Amino acid sequence: MELEDGRIGRIELITSDKHLYLDRGLNIFYVVSGQVTFSYLGQAKSVKQGELFVQQSALEVEIMLAKAQLVMISLQADFTDIFNLNKLIISCASQDSKRVEYQHLVNLVQALIDYVSVDSANYQANIAYGKVIEIIQYLSANFSKQLLSKQLQIRDVIEYLRLNYNQALDLVEVAKHFGVSPQYLSKFFKAKHGNNFNQELTDIRLYNAARQLVNEDKGIIDVAYDSGFNSIATFNRAFKKHYQMTPANYRLSHQNKVSVVPVEQTKHSLALLAAANKREVLTVNSRSR
Repeated sequence: MELEDGRIGRIELITSDKHLYLDRGLNIFYVVSGQVTFSYLGQAKSVKQGELFVQQSALEVEIMLAKAQLVMISLQADFTDIFNLNKLIISCASQDSKRVEYQHLVNLVQALIDYVSVDSANYQANIAYGKVIEIIQYLSANFSKQLLSKQLQIRDVIEYLRLNYNQALDLVEVAKHFGVSPQYLSKFFKAKHGNNFNQELTDIRLYNAARQLVNEDKGIIDVAYDSGFNSIATFNRAFKKHYQMTPANYRLSHQNKVSVVPVEQTKHSLALLAAANKREVLTVNSRSR
């Protein structure tokens, strides 16, 4: 189901294994039933029924469901940037489940899912919008930290690149953001990460470009600029070197590998899911509304 015709994002029901190319927006996963395993960056994270997993980076994620049902709330980066989420690290997973704030966040997410699924035929966009805003503000207030700290961490630098790759970033600009010299950041990055700064930034931009080529209908020049490249020639050269083919051929080779759930099918599935569970799973306590 689209939120504000896709301008804010979408809500999708996932019932089978899925390979996702996540954007740098905010992605909230809620496990309706069963247990789901998320694999990304060489690690695996298990999330059980009634738990959340929140991810905001541009990442490639493998989702494995063992007869589970999962709802994904995907919010567009252009929308979340309004709230300066690209300056924060949002972190929320099962290890937070004992916190009072975690359960309240679960209630907020359930309330949004419940509203748009049960009232899918005539839900009011402004009400759904308000629930989305409430979730974003609560995450920012209770499950975030600034991407700037007194002690420089390599994961913070990489996270900053993943959230801002489409900007005019370079070593000098990022070093300034973290309050260190470009020379220090360059040596620090290489020592801690093994890859040099410029190559890591290029790889992140290429990942996003590949994701757009597979999942979106943008022209190749738009994909290049939206991914942070300053010229189509630079983009084509970097892409061909990395993927061993041109952007056009890459898009063509993946045409038949993408499975997209139609909006109406998603809407219908969510409504059926709510009805089948007699609103026991997706409905929240009235106190949270």
